[in-house]
Amino acid sequence: MQPQYIWFWHFEGLSPSRSLAIVTILGWGICALNKKIDYSIYKKRQNLVLLAMWGMMHLAHIFSPFDLYSAGIRAEVVLETLNTIMIMYFVALGLVASEVAIKYMAILMGVLVTYYVYWSNDQYLSWNWSQFSHGRLMGPKGSIYRDENVFSTIFKELTRPAIL
Repeated sequence: MQPQYIWFWHFEGLSPSRSLAIVTILGWGICALNKKIDYSIYKKRQNLVLLAMWGMMHLAHIFSPFDLYSAGIRAEVVLETLNTIMIMYFVALGLVASEVAIKYMAILMGVLVTYYVYWSNDQYLSWNWSQFSHGRLMGPKGSIYRDENVFSTIFKELTRPAIL
């Protein structure tokens, strides 16, 4: 449902991840200024453990006796990715810690499931065989789900009933 994949001729070069991060951080800042963030969520044990692990990983990298080391990928790349994930986790945590936010996320998930069900069926019913690879439906062209395995995984997860 990202605009550059649906209307690629208008949104070329748009970075959805960066745009989402900027909007999310701005939203957190606005909520913080309006005193709408419950900071007690950050004091929960799981969040403190995550912070400790994040810090230990950086300390291990800083104090490592090896200049360059890798396990298939450089440590700097792993830590940069982890930094992004952790920052967005803690920013989003303050925004989704309310029932209203969870309700809107559930509604959005329902909209996405409905769209992907429509889109998938449209590919079959319009005989758009260019969207198939070895008999398997691929995701929308240019999207992060363009690979048929990734698309089937996300589609399966979106339509799986939640375990209560």
